[in-house]
Amino acid sequence: MEALVIGDLIIDRYIFGTSDRICPESPVPVIVPTEEKETNGGAGLVKDQLRALGVETAFSFGSISEKKRIFVGNHLVCRLDKDSFHKTDHHGYERIVVRTMKQERPKALIISDYGKGSFTESSAKRIIQAADILDIPVFIDAKHNWTWYESAYCKFPNQRETGNVGNASYIIYKRGAEGCIVAPNKKAKVVVPLENTYETRDTTGAGDVFLAAFVAHWINKTKDMVECAKFANKVAAISVTHTGTYVVSPEEIS
Repeated sequence: MEALVIGDLIIDRYIFGTSDRICPESPVPVIVPTEEKETNGGAGLVKDQLRALGVETAFSFGSISEKKRIFVGNHLVCRLDKDSFHKTDHHGYERIVVRTMKQERPKALIISDYGKGSFTESSAKRIIQAADILDIPVFIDAKHNWTWYESAYCKFPNQRETGNVGNASYIIYKRGAEGCIVAPNKKAKVVVPLENTYETRDTTGAGDVFLAAFVAHWINKTKDMVECAKFANKVAAISVTHTGTYVVSPEEIS
């Protein structure tokens, strides 16, 4: 096993339809569905993108949420959220993760914490401690609780999360269309701009794709963090040209 992905699984369901009239009961569009699809988001999207890029990946989720998006044409008109309808026991989940790390010794542990209940502060810290003892680098993207993951190898906050993200060997600040910033611990930051521009259709899941592409390049090609950032920029930029969460293929990257 090359990578172990843990955290919050989000099931993304999409309903695409057309509308040419307003409901007589209330001034809302009457939508006629024409297509439905289901994809993975959160930790599930990270796992899928890693596998698409040739990384042998195991996956263990601690919670399941669902987001249902309804589109008319390319316009999102409604989103229905069903958060954390399944959560594992924190202590049991922690034991599963630690046992898997001990048995499989992955090259990287990837944590996708959307704050949906996969972790508590104590379980997160114990997982990080176990990875540190086993010398397994931890790559973490968290929605809120960055300080639970001190001593992680690499953190991936977005441009709105520049506050207290705590410490790490590297912090990669995602900046959307502006690329990213690679910030090594106690060294000069490196701005990594997006090398090619693409038409943005939907940014849903771009952060998960960025994380997966970064780690895939780190495992497959080089430990140079700037080169990993360049690759992640490119893959995430391709993903946003599609509607909904999207796994980018190697052929699209080439």
